[in-house]
Amino acid sequence: MKIKDIKKRNISKILNALRKNNNTSKKDLSEIINLSPSTLTEICSDLLEQGIIKELGEVNSDKPGRKKVLLSINYDYKKIIGVDIKNNFFSLTLTNLKGDVEAQKYFNRDTSEAYIFINELIDEIKNFITENNLNKKELLGIGISIVGAIDFNTGSTMNFIGFWNESVPLKKIMEDKLEIPIYVNNNVKNLAIYQMFLDDEFSDFFFLKYGTGVGGSLVIQSELFKKESSLSGEIGHSIINNDENICPVCKRKGCFENNYSERAILEKIERRYSKESTPIIYSMTFGNKSNLSFDTVLKAAESGEIIVLKILQEAADYLAVLILNMFTLFYPKKIVLCGNIFKNDVFINYLFGYIHNKQIFDFKKIISVSTISEKEERCAPIFSVLKERFYML
Repeated sequence: MKIKDIKKRNISKILNALRKNNNTSKKDLSEIINLSPSTLTEICSDLLEQGIIKELGEVNSDKPGRKKVLLSINYDYKKIIGVDIKNNFFSLTLTNLKGDVEAQKYFNRDTSEAYIFINELIDEIKNFITENNLNKKELLGIGISIVGAIDFNTGSTMNFIGFWNESVPLKKIMEDKLEIPIYVNNNVKNLAIYQMFLDDEFSDFFFLKYGTGVGGSLVIQSELFKKESSLSGEIGHSIINNDENICPVCKRKGCFENNYSERAILEKIERRYSKESTPIIYSMTFGNKSNLSFDTVLKAAESGEIIVLKILQEAADYLAVLILNMFTLFYPKKIVLCGNIFKNDVFINYLFGYIHNKQIFDFKKIISVSTISEKEERCAPIFSVLKERFYML
């Protein structure tokens, strides 16, 4: 290993130790990461000079000898911009190196035409930088979350299960125009990275996101499992039945997402919407189908709407099969569920009921529901930049 690589690895160890053990002395750091005091002092001096870390002062102690000086990451050393792209919507989020939100903007825009949209996005990012009195040198990078498959080597969307159904060199276009490091990743992959930052104990787990789409990401020893693209986590496009409708995303028939994503469930309810068939929902929406939302569907389930209960049970049963099969293939230590549907007691009881019927092992021990809210999901691309560019994990 080259000396430069060794130093880079040691810097990564120091920064991660400070993240996990904030306000720590060099002596304690040396013991935590098993690095010689002389090497640690040399690297810390360099990091202090650059402003990446800072001294917080001495620790009061009755013990004789030199007092400990506490060190901390300077979370204001650089800023990061996160871009969350969804169908006809995108958001811009500005944070420090801790992920604390300093500014955020939302945009309802047509995202269907890739190159037109990207030019609009670049213009809005430039405006966002100006509005927040920043210059490019103050930015560590820009992280982008986007639905669908991404080529990890090029940062391009892919033409199969991709956001635009064509290969678009998103990273290259934006780096050429903005001259800022760009990190493009699938939205669920970024959420899995975010989850790792929230809970250091999560190093081997499967992250499952359930929303308008359904996707997953496997993490092994704190590293995303990936090949050339993010196709490996598209659990939502697993075939579950003989449905003849073609999924607009994966172009296959009978996938879970096209049958039981939030969007698909809403469509099923809309087709049955009436005062007679869905009396509870009809009342909750004041007889106006345009007032129907997925939150309404979940509330109606808790109130006992029969059609909703039937559809949610079907969705939970099929999802349970996908989870059990995934567990058999990869045997992760934890399974993390993310999405509003997992906060619904009716759905979660259906899910666990099916799992326990098929699996003797107590699955509740390894399943947890993520605390990441729908609003906080927009911060997820920030953590991809932190992982790759700052902590060098």
